[in-house]
Amino acid sequence: MRPDIVQSLIVECHRHLLDESARQRAAIQERQSSTHDLKLQIGRLVRERENIKAAIREIGPSPDLVSEYKNLDSRVNTLTQELRVPAAPPRMVPIEEVSQLVHARIARLKDMLLADKRSARRAIRMHLGELVLHPDDRNGVPVYRVEGKLNLTIGTDSAPNQNADTSAAA
Repeated sequence: MRPDIVQSLIVECHRHLLDESARQRAAIQERQSSTHDLKLQIGRLVRERENIKAAIREIGPSPDLVSEYKNLDSRVNTLTQELRVPAAPPRMVPIEEVSQLVHARIARLKDMLLADKRSARRAIRMHLGELVLHPDDRNGVPVYRVEGKLNLTIGTDSAPNQNADTSAAA
């Protein structure tokens, strides 16, 4: 595989990872904002629960007060559990790691292509969409210009695609 194509794959993978990391950071910031709201809501519910508890002590356990106390207690417990779920910070992946991964995957792909033609076809289909070949001329040498989509990830349809434009001698 041409080094310029490999480098463009590396850059595209790294960009995709950075975009995903930014989405995760935004989700964490949103969660932190909602955490503040949850704490305020829990505080309000705890005060209500304590008022109900005082009323039960004062006038006795009426079914309506006991039911409301249990309802408030359940809501406080549910919201407290939501606060306990930690938000994992996104991992920043250096481009060097992406480069190592891409080179390792290319090496594995080369080994597979040479070892088993059926597996090679499956692997190629996993990464390539429809390809269109266009006859071309490069410095007087007949070549084909290939256009198509290249899926950079494995096992997902929502992965970003990289336009591939490579030439091969005819």
